[in-house]
Amino acid sequence: MRIQSLDILRAISVILILIVHSISRYQRTFDLTLDTSVVFNFPNFYSLFYIGVDIFFCLSGLLIYLMYSNKFQKKLSLNFLKSRLLRILPVYWFLTLLAFLLLSISPSVFTYHNNNYNFYWVIGNIFLIPLGIYNEFSFYPILGAAWTLRYEIFFYVIFSFALLFKKPFGLIILFTIPLFLVILGIFFKFNTSFGMYTNPIIIEFLFGIFIGIYIDNLKKISLTVSLLFFIIIFSLLLSSSFLDIVTNFNRLIYWGIPSALIIILFIRFNNIINKFSPRILFKISTYSYSIYLLQIFLLPFFSNILKFFKINNYINPDLIIICLVLLTLFTGSFFSKIFEFKILKFNIK
Repeated sequence: MRIQSLDILRAISVILILIVHSISRYQRTFDLTLDTSVVFNFPNFYSLFYIGVDIFFCLSGLLIYLMYSNKFQKKLSLNFLKSRLLRILPVYWFLTLLAFLLLSISPSVFTYHNNNYNFYWVIGNIFLIPLGIYNEFSFYPILGAAWTLRYEIFFYVIFSFALLFKKPFGLIILFTIPLFLVILGIFFKFNTSFGMYTNPIIIEFLFGIFIGIYIDNLKKISLTVSLLFFIIIFSLLLSSSFLDIVTNFNRLIYWGIPSALIIILFIRFNNIINKFSPRILFKISTYSYSIYLLQIFLLPFFSNILKFFKINNYINPDLIIICLVLLTLFTGSFFSKIFEFKILKFNIK
């Protein structure tokens, strides 16, 4: 079951993430504030764009469930896990190797790391798990945005285990393990890598699964309920803009719930959204994985080129940020087409 409006939502999500990372890169590269910005010079406004990650997590739970909802206890557990790892790891490993080479040459490019990395951190990067003391350094892999992949793979492991059982019991396992870990994190403070897996953000995958279970009913929600959902989304996002930081349970409430409701509305208005959305968004959705990972290289690269030509003397921050987003989208799409999808075809063979 393919719902095309969700492809559009995936594209919008990656664009939102690129915008917020482009803003951060602009401030670091040009050492300037956003005072002259027309769009982004509002307190905490652009931080809302981080919701793109939460939408990704909810979408992941939904789409994986829709693909495998009828395949519980059909001996597909290992095949599922293998297919997901082959989808993620080859491109990730290639770019991680490239990042380590760059880190050795120019550590200032990286936000969280310098060239004093340790053995445990390197191994954690290879296997997408944080090793050693659980802190900001160990949490973020060298491909900073790839922290989300750690949660993705963790979810895939739980899902592959749940596939071993019949559907009702498998679903119970699927919901119980993440909820148990989150509750465990409430009562115990973990200073090791295990602490990552108690973060409430993993519940967002369950939001997606819940939507998948009741998707036939959600397609038929009334306009009144849709309007109510829109009001809740607007209210929570507006409220989050007044918080100093959105983490843990705050994030689950202020960004996770709106993400789930946004997905429901995209499903409800699938035909309308498809009709009026630019076709380019489908392409961006297709190439979103490479775009998402490559931004760690492309944003600093293009920022420094613009700085070299002193572009900031001629145009305001908004246009520079838009340029960074467009250049990253184009280059990431090109990389995906000539590299990522060739790897996928090779893996299929």
